[in-house]
Amino acid sequence: MKGRIMAAWSRIFSSGEQSSDMPKATVFLRKVSQSLRSRLGNEDATDEGVSSLLFGKSENDRSVYQAADELAEVDIATALLLTEGGNKAGDRLCLRLQPREVVAAQLTPEASSGRTGVEAVDRLHHDLRGTTEAVKNLVGSLREGYRRGEDRIRRVDEQQIVSCAIRFLEKSEMSQKAKHSCEAVIQRSGK
Repeated sequence: MKGRIMAAWSRIFSSGEQSSDMPKATVFLRKVSQSLRSRLGNEDATDEGVSSLLFGKSENDRSVYQAADELAEVDIATALLLTEGGNKAGDRLCLRLQPREVVAAQLTPEASSGRTGVEAVDRLHHDLRGTTEAVKNLVGSLREGYRRGEDRIRRVDEQQIVSCAIRFLEKSEMSQKAKHSCEAVIQRSGK
């Protein structure tokens, strides 16, 4: 099964072909911190060190979310904030991973259920399956692109997050915890 999935992803992202059984991802997103952002372009930081900060040491921590457009990126960033209780103010940063480079690094995006509490976002969750060496290769590619000036970081500002939280409350199925976090985000903003 893994070989069939990897072959389908490779075919799609090398040829541009879209299949009805495969997602139409433009990017995969991973939440990052400001300190990790600064290490992406730092020549002194190692790929292994950045890889460990980005994905941890466990294969179970290679969680990403598939975003088909910019609005989905805002949804994902907001839902990830909700997992922190919605109490932290400020912008959120996400790292953009191109599907073609995920596949080129020999990682397989495998759909799985997310844990944000927002059902529509949780359906966008994937685990990246592959070796530690494959993850280091991906990070090396990311860092190289970042240093060349590629747009790797998606910043979602606080106003976008508040607007998304309002939209989630109006239209989304979500857990009680996510609902309370949305309310906290909105209340903190004064809306």
